[in-house]
Amino acid sequence: MTIKSIKSSLSLQRLSTYLTPPVGCKTDEAALGAYLWNQEVSSVMGSVLHTIEISLRNAIYDSYLNYVKKHIQADTAQSTAANILAPVRGNPEMWFRMAFTSETNKTAVDIINSVKNKLKAENKPRTPENYIAKLTLGFWVALIDKAYSINSPENTTGLILWPPIRSDVFPNATRKGNPLGINEIRDELKYINTLRNRLAHHEPLWKTNSQFDTKSVINKVINDYQRCITVINWINPSMTKLLSMVDNHKRIKELCKIETLAQMMMLPVDLDNMPAEDLLANLSLIDETREGEIISVTKDGHLFIRDTSSQIFFTPKSKIKLPDGHVDLKTNDKVRFVGAPPKDPKRNPLALDISISPN
Repeated sequence: MTIKSIKSSLSLQRLSTYLTPPVGCKTDEAALGAYLWNQEVSSVMGSVLHTIEISLRNAIYDSYLNYVKKHIQADTAQSTAANILAPVRGNPEMWFRMAFTSETNKTAVDIINSVKNKLKAENKPRTPENYIAKLTLGFWVALIDKAYSINSPENTTGLILWPPIRSDVFPNATRKGNPLGINEIRDELKYINTLRNRLAHHEPLWKTNSQFDTKSVINKVINDYQRCITVINWINPSMTKLLSMVDNHKRIKELCKIETLAQMMMLPVDLDNMPAEDLLANLSLIDETREGEIISVTKDGHLFIRDTSSQIFFTPKSKIKLPDGHVDLKTNDKVRFVGAPPKDPKRNPLALDISISPN
């Protein structure tokens, strides 16, 4: 029943990816093993693509903001060949919003408005940081184009990114010591964005019409991984150290071996007779309780509590719930509680689930 049940959950169409060329597994068990191999590959590639997305968006945003601020401080913003203050409309920190209108770039405006609606639904402030965190990789990739170059006839927004910030965003994008063209960089990042979208939709990254067998499948994974690492090096080589710290490179090296794929294809053999492991066992929640002392009780009955690390917490009276018959809490009482973030980040963290300390 196990194999049949798993096939039902994965769908025959998804499993058929591994039963037909280029993987061409002969049994359902082998196909499930190849599916697990692909899951491991996707996990490694997900970390790499995440690193690219984070690095790229921050590099573009920060570099242009610094470029604008530098000219504002030097009082040269309006005397440059392209008036860089015009597209930011007096709000440099939100330049990625201010530069576009429905007439000049409807796609960008639609993406930004979608993010705006998400932030509103999540009750999050519309700060630059919150916008940037939700803007798609495709949004930033679209900015890497000659259309945003100085003197470009295609530039309808007035936003000038290239070449002013090219060396800040892509300091190492060179070939034989010469900077790569911005459209060449764009084309590579468009490919990376395609990989990212395939991964987001749980599609095998290696699946194309050009793969013949498992060797070419593995080589496609290696090639894509190398292209991703190359792009990270263009932006900030130090980021690759983070990937090494979590053994990302070791994992992809091991996965990209014929024998590893073959071994994983063998894993589900006799799966129907394999005992089920209790995956909920041996996962104990960590005790979040803190010890503290009440340092102040306001006239309205609110509490201020200092924990053993000297951090100050606040408990509104409405959150104080003690057993019936217990006297009111007072200054110097020892208590136990669970910390929680405040609704206003400028306020003290909250102390909830308060109880009298047994000590």
